[in-house]
Amino acid sequence: MDMPPIQFARAEDGETLRFFTLGSGPPIVYLGVTVRPRYLEDMWGTNEAALVALSVHATVISVHIDPTRSADADVIAVADPLNLDRFALMTPQQGGGECDRHRPPSVRARLRAPPVVPAPPE
Repeated sequence: MDMPPIQFARAEDGETLRFFTLGSGPPIVYLGVTVRPRYLEDMWGTNEAALVALSVHATVISVHIDPTRSADADVIAVADPLNLDRFALMTPQQGGGECDRHRPPSVRARLRAPPVVPAPPE
């Protein structure tokens, strides 16, 4: 499968944010925090099978965030134009569960539990 087209959102400070969406269903924002400018392309090559499997049950919004920026503000900058009132948040580093309680109220209020995704058949 080809990588979904990269889309762009504008952060409050004017920075351009890169993301792509895949699938349909409850939204999951998959947050990649890294300084690598080609993170989305690299991540797709490494995690394509997992993202495609997840996208059968959810809308995956994969976002590249520079670690020197406010990830929470940037997540909202991507979520707002996509009209995401509620979404699950996943990060490769944290998984998304326990870290949610440390998020500011503006983000925490919009978080929802990730959908339960069945394991792929062996």
